[in-house]
Amino acid sequence: MSDASLLLIVRQRPAAHPELERLLEELQAGFGYDPYTTRQRLLGPGLAQLAQGGRVALDGPAALLRRHGYACWIIVPPRPAFAPPRLRNLNIGAEAVEFLCEKEQRVRLERGTPVVGVLADLSGELAGRQVKRLLAQHAYLGRDQATLFTPEEIRQAIYKGQPVFDCYLLDGEGAVAAAFRVLPGRFNPEGLGGRAGLSAAHNLEAVTRLVGEYAGSFRMHTDFGLSQLPGCLPQPASTEPAAILENLDTLTRYGWLVAALAESSANSRAADDPSPGTVLAAVAGGVVAVPGELAAVAGELDAAAKQSPPEGRPVRLPPLPPPPERPDPPSSLRQRLPVIALAAGGLLLGIAGKSDLLAPLLDRALRSGLLPGAAAVGLCWGAFACLRLKRFVENTPTSRIRSLAMGLVEVRGRAIRRYALVAPMTQSACVWYRLRRYRRDQRNNWTLTSQSDSGHVPFVLDDGSGRVVIDPAGATVRAKTEQTGFPGESTLLGAATDGGPDEKWVEELIYEGTTLYVLGQARPAREVGAGLRGRTAELLRRLKLDPHALRRYDTNGDGRLDADEWQAARDDAEQLAAAEQLGEPREPAVDPVLLGKPSHGMPFLIAEGETGGDLAKRYGWFAAVLLMFGAAAFILAVKLALDHFQSW
Repeated sequence: MSDASLLLIVRQRPAAHPELERLLEELQAGFGYDPYTTRQRLLGPGLAQLAQGGRVALDGPAALLRRHGYACWIIVPPRPAFAPPRLRNLNIGAEAVEFLCEKEQRVRLERGTPVVGVLADLSGELAGRQVKRLLAQHAYLGRDQATLFTPEEIRQAIYKGQPVFDCYLLDGEGAVAAAFRVLPGRFNPEGLGGRAGLSAAHNLEAVTRLVGEYAGSFRMHTDFGLSQLPGCLPQPASTEPAAILENLDTLTRYGWLVAALAESSANSRAADDPSPGTVLAAVAGGVVAVPGELAAVAGELDAAAKQSPPEGRPVRLPPLPPPPERPDPPSSLRQRLPVIALAAGGLLLGIAGKSDLLAPLLDRALRSGLLPGAAAVGLCWGAFACLRLKRFVENTPTSRIRSLAMGLVEVRGRAIRRYALVAPMTQSACVWYRLRRYRRDQRNNWTLTSQSDSGHVPFVLDDGSGRVVIDPAGATVRAKTEQTGFPGESTLLGAATDGGPDEKWVEELIYEGTTLYVLGQARPAREVGAGLRGRTAELLRRLKLDPHALRRYDTNGDGRLDADEWQAARDDAEQLAAAEQLGEPREPAVDPVLLGKPSHGMPFLIAEGETGGDLAKRYGWFAAVLLMFGAAAFILAVKLALDHFQSW
């Protein structure tokens, strides 16, 4: 594995401390770490991945973290080699325990052997129980009194779910030598002798105690499923075999990484024992490649985790400015036309319904073929519109940002924040988000009550050859990351919301660093004339509010400014605005071109993991379906029209 795949893992702290702001400033000034993202990764109940990169890039931040009292490690995750075989029987001896597994495999645990164990709940309910506990404590005791499960409480919760125990035996060098998996009720408990009990959970616990008696060093991990990292979480509670098998695969990947962490702990950790949070953070980095059934490596958070600085000398970056305020929605007759049309249509239907005219009119229009004919025209028009869009997309090649031409363009690159944008519910640093709120109705269905997004906040796209500003207002955005929660859960992340059990929220995100496909119209980002006019208008507005400044232009002393006096004030304001604009430092070459919503109905798309070919194929399918229904409607219209005229 390359040196660039090293991960910087840090043990989080449950609450902010006085030194945190100073640490964030030093990490940002010395190594270019974004303070918003870093804060989220330093606060929490377990371990988290802070950065990914080479040894040179990570040694400095690690030393700084240790000086501020944080335990941190630099590790290299390995590849799982096999899934632990299931235990069928066991024989207990004086110096060793022999575990008889499926396919006649035998695992011998001798006294003094180092062991890493994972006790997990396959139901996926452990995290939900912890959240419910925190919500209850927050509601009745306050946020400061809310506490996480103790290790013993976690074990009890696991045994109440769908427990499973994975045991990894290590060799003299700390590598995995053998492993086995224990499922309750799936092995013969007679080998336990006097340790056996009447319940399957009791026998499973007896095996874990037996392993602890014979092991030289025994590290038990019980946090599987508690970390909120996509790709490493068990599937929600389900009795479907496919979901259970998927959870077992995830547990196998998790267990191998925990065992590998124990192998490298002597060289890569400071003081504390590793915890499963490290494993989840490692998988989230997207650097583990698992063969066979485990090939679905958790790379969904790779873009969110790639915040490591470049090799060599650190780059000092200024802090990001706050996002701009959401502008007032423009009001125009064109935007009001759909509302006016709907209101007029509703009024017409109401009048026709009261006068019993609607049913005869509709019946006559249907029998004469007018309605099917109108439907055929609309469907065919939509099909040709899709074909037109398909042609535009196919004829728009992917451009390099350095040589971007004005007009409809297609680009791919890495998304970079231009403002300190943070999602409102999950408090995640992102370049775009969309928040939907739902309420449960009387029929137990979720109804959308409100929707907001960050379409007014531009971001930057970098393809290696240059950068371009993306204005997402009016775009069709396809994000792959989605979080769902209920009122109260967000308070644990620092964003309080009101609501009851009949409400929920859904938040879509595009993390910084994600590779995006953008199809839109390129145009100059700024107009100098418009900037001068805006500055001049602002200076004149301030002048009107300053009576002492106005007196300088009142040459005749009548207390009023005539046309010539006001023109003199305007000329001075224009000269001052031009001087201010020329005196400003030039911004980096990210501003000359802006990619935004095209005109004349052209598509504007921002998507993760999509290409122009995918979009063209989708438009082609839409056109084919519309043409098929349009042809059917046309045939029906012709038939009805012929029958209608023959009946005359």
